Amino acid sequence: MLVLMNAVFSLRSGITLVGIKVLNHVLNAMILLFTISSTNSDLYIGSRTLYGLAVERKAPFIFTKVDKRGLPWVAVLVVSLFTTLTFLNVQSSSATGEHHSISENTTLTPNYDQSSRME
Repeated sequence: MLVLMNAVFSLRSGITLVGIKVLNHVLNAMILLFTISSTNSDLYIGSRTLYGLAVERKAPFIFTKVDKRGLPWVAVLVVSLFTTLTFLNVQSSSATGEHHSISENTTLTPNYDQSSRME
């Protein structure tokens, strides 16, 4: 995950250096789209897994309730509540924390600047 965050931070830095202001918005839209897609997938997989466990009597029986279309609505509701917890961390200060941890990691790498070489 840290590698992905470093890649995104590097991409944003590159976009800023190039000076194309629209690309930041495109990157944000792509990240938002990927997040929504991942959440949708997790909701589907989690609710079906919970329903399957209830059918096998390894989870409470209430999770076997389905509507007329076969949707396990109780399982979807419970998984939706837990899925929304993942979005509680989304805030403006979380980006600052990410930048801070990335800058700490980059200070551990040696600097190969030509002016600091001993000759």
